[in-house]
Amino acid sequence: MKERLGLRERLRIWVSVRLGEGRKSRESLTLRKRRKFMEERKIREGRKLMEGIKHREGKGLTAEKGLTAGKSQAAGKGLAAGKSQRWLAAAVALAVGMGIFMTGCAKKTSGAVERIQALGNLRVAIVDTQSRYTKLDGDTPVGIEPDLVQWIADALGVTTQYQVCNKADALAAVAAGEADIALGGINHSGSLSGDYLLSTEYGKGYFYAVTRAGDYVLTIGALEGSSVGVDRELDEETRTKLYQAEGIRITDYGSAAEGKDGVKNGTIRAYICYEDQAKTFMEDETFQVQNLSNLEPEEFVIVAGKSDTALINGINTLIRQFLEKE
Repeated sequence: MKERLGLRERLRIWVSVRLGEGRKSRESLTLRKRRKFMEERKIREGRKLMEGIKHREGKGLTAEKGLTAGKSQAAGKGLAAGKSQRWLAAAVALAVGMGIFMTGCAKKTSGAVERIQALGNLRVAIVDTQSRYTKLDGDTPVGIEPDLVQWIADALGVTTQYQVCNKADALAAVAAGEADIALGGINHSGSLSGDYLLSTEYGKGYFYAVTRAGDYVLTIGALEGSSVGVDRELDEETRTKLYQAEGIRITDYGSAAEGKDGVKNGTIRAYICYEDQAKTFMEDETFQVQNLSNLEPEEFVIVAGKSDTALINGINTLIRQFLEKE
């Protein structure tokens, strides 16, 4: 039998139990308070974070609205301006651009620009290619290239002075200092870059083969063993490419009319020419005109003296503006 506990012992046990429960209760309360505090702290930090994000987004939105409004205002002004105003603004911008090129270069390389402006005219050696690029209206060169030259002269604030000549003489004029620039179907070739400064390309010359009707010539290879006529001004690099056709014989002609007669009387099998010249043959049904697919087009450039860096840099900027205008 279990020993019956006395009253004092039972009272001691009861007090111990109650004290233990109270201690556990106090510990549990402290833990709950701590957990609640941490949860509330996390909530407060989360709210601050969200408020910061909203504040930054508000600033970004304000800046974006300002930028959009600025763009809209600028666009509105641009649309409101008339055609003549846009042209004037472009001319002013080009003149300013040329001024930046002049002042940004060493005195040695800015001599050409200073000389041109001091004389008041731009001396130009130009080749009459009898095409949309350059042809003569009486004694006056007209076409894409003379328009480009005028664009450059306007930016420099000078007039133009032309001398019409063949390619060899045009290049010689620049080398001798008798012309500031030369152009007129002059190809961007490696042989020229050693002695002159070349501008960026402003046009291309695609090649066509003119033969008798029914005689198909679509590639250089089709000219093997044939007599072929070319314009005497044809670039040397293009001539070299034609010689890829084994046994080809090349004869120079002074004009498309002479080449036409050569094909008609059988002196040559084909006459190689540019697009504008080829169009004149298409009117005659006895001829056939076809593009030479593997003969790369020439890239037309403006030529300046080897030391005229500032001038050619300014011209490059003006060419890009001219092409955008066109």
